[in-house]
Amino acid sequence: MVSQAYREGQGASSYSDNPYDKYSQEYNDFERGYTQKLKRRPDSAYRCESGPLHEGCEFSELKGSKFVEDKPRWNVNSYAEARKK
Repeated sequence: MVSQAYREGQGASSYSDNPYDKYSQEYNDFERGYTQKLKRRPDSAYRCESGPLHEGCEFSELKGSKFVEDKPRWNVNSYAEARKK
């Protein structure tokens, strides 16, 4: 029989939504329910719009992704420059 905590886990949005005591059976049932929710998701939930993330998907196509600008390289010889050498 499926417990109430298991059903709550299936409806939760993350593991951190677990309201039960960490060492209780309800805590375990909640996590089992949430894990089954993740396992039963279709593959499309884990794909980029053009296919799997590792196959031909440009990073710019990922929603919410931002390109990180390159930082200027540290001047390795800054002490010598300060002393004009």
